[in-house]
Amino acid sequence: ASSDYERPIPQMALQSFTAPPDLDSYLKPSRQIQSNDPAIRRRARDLTRDASTLDQAVWALFQYTANSVKVATPDAANDARAVLQEESGNSTGKARLLTAFLRVLGIPARVVGGLKLEDASKKRATTSWVEANFGDGWTPFDPRGGYFAWLPNQYLALYRGDLPLIVHSADLQLEYGFVVHQASRETVAGDDRLLCAHLAGSFA
Repeated sequence: ASSDYERPIPQMALQSFTAPPDLDSYLKPSRQIQSNDPAIRRRARDLTRDASTLDQAVWALFQYTANSVKVATPDAANDARAVLQEESGNSTGKARLLTAFLRVLGIPARVVGGLKLEDASKKRATTSWVEANFGDGWTPFDPRGGYFAWLPNQYLALYRGDLPLIVHSADLQLEYGFVVHQASRETVAGDDRLLCAHLAGSFA
C-alpha cells in the first residue's frame, strides 16, 4: 500500500540505540502515560526479552498493544496503567500504552490526535495514534488501526501531545462534529480567513 507518511525503523542493535538529546521531554512519564510504573516497565521488558534489534523490539511492543489489548468502549479508563491492567483500551488508551512502552526502552514517543478522513456516510470522530523518534524524524504507529511504521494518507493530525481536543464542564452535554471541505491549494492560500471560518463553524 502507498502512503504519504512512512518511515522505516533502523535495523540496529537494541542496546546501541541512543535517543537524540533534544527529545528528553518525550521520555518522561506523565499522569496518563506512566512509563515509570513498575508493571508497565516489567511488561515492556518481558515483551522485548528476545529482541536483539531495535525494529524487533518495537514490533513486539506494537504486536502486544495492537492484538492482545482488546478494544474498549469510549468511556473506559484509558490511561496506560489502566489499559495494561484491563488489557483493553480505546484508540487513546492503546496509544498511551504503546507510548509508555516505547519510553521504557528509551525511545522518544508521543501521542497524536486527529481524524481519519473517510467517506461522508461515516460519522467523523477523533482518534489517536503514536509517533516515535529513532533519530531521523517521527515514525507513526496506530495500534488501534493496525498500522506499523506507516499511516494511510487519510489520517489528519490535529494536535500532538497527550491533550484533549475539546475541554468542557463535566455537567455540560456537548455534541460536536467535523465538516471537511475539499479545496485546492490555491483556494486555501488565497483566502485564509475563509478556511478559518469553515473550521470554526465545524465545532459550533
